[in-house]
Amino acid sequence: MTDLNLLKIHKQVSGLLGPASRIAAGYFNKNTVVVSKQIDVIEGKGSRQVEDILTVADQEVEDYFRTNLKKLYPQIGFIGEESRAADIKEYNWIIDPIDGTQNFVWRVPLFCHSIALWKGNEPIYGLVHLPMTGETMHAFKGNGFYFNNQRVSRQKKSENLKPHILYALVNAEQKEVILSKVGRIIPYFRHYGSMVLHGVLTASGKADLMLGIKIGLWDLAAVILFGQESGCKINWLSPKPEINDKKLSNYKYTLVMGEVKLADKVTRAMKGLY
Repeated sequence: MTDLNLLKIHKQVSGLLGPASRIAAGYFNKNTVVVSKQIDVIEGKGSRQVEDILTVADQEVEDYFRTNLKKLYPQIGFIGEESRAADIKEYNWIIDPIDGTQNFVWRVPLFCHSIALWKGNEPIYGLVHLPMTGETMHAFKGNGFYFNNQRVSRQKKSENLKPHILYALVNAEQKEVILSKVGRIIPYFRHYGSMVLHGVLTASGKADLMLGIKIGLWDLAAVILFGQESGCKINWLSPKPEINDKKLSNYKYTLVMGEVKLADKVTRAMKGLY
């Protein structure tokens, strides 16, 4: 396949956001039906199932993106959080229809759509949209990070502020172990209920660093490109994602992303855990 026109793709993907957001917003103020789902979290050489939640809105938004992206680009594969089987090709969409589902269910407006386009094992385009605020972030490989279509640099914070550190993990049992290690060097952590939002805040400089622990590919597919394009340091404590991995749907990726010195310091503290 010849290289794709990413500017054209961005305009087309942006055109899908309104209907997708209306689907989500239509369920946001209702008593949304919640069902449980089992996800596989890698632990050592094995895995174990952990209960997570799923709503009709997650499924409908993903179906909407799949149908319309396939119409636009039938030659591109599709990997979605709620899909039973991935359709993997040279280029692949990687979609998290609603990241922050727990926030969504609780009617907290901190949730987002995440759309990434990867070529092989590398992201080349990413977009994140917050339906309830109308904010949109996107990035092209080698061409910067954008907020509401304006290219932005990672903001610098006041030197007298304590580090703003975010963490996301699937298995709550990991929390005490992680914070006992990293908490020795950085005692203050926050969690806003959305790994994707954490990545946006870190890439924009509104957070100094984020930890993603045993997370899914769709959680990081767009935001690692945001981090790369905004100058963040990204350290992997797990193997990097490989698109042809037979266990691609497992929650197994662990990384540190943020300010260079801080990222290296936290990575050293976490070594041996993963």
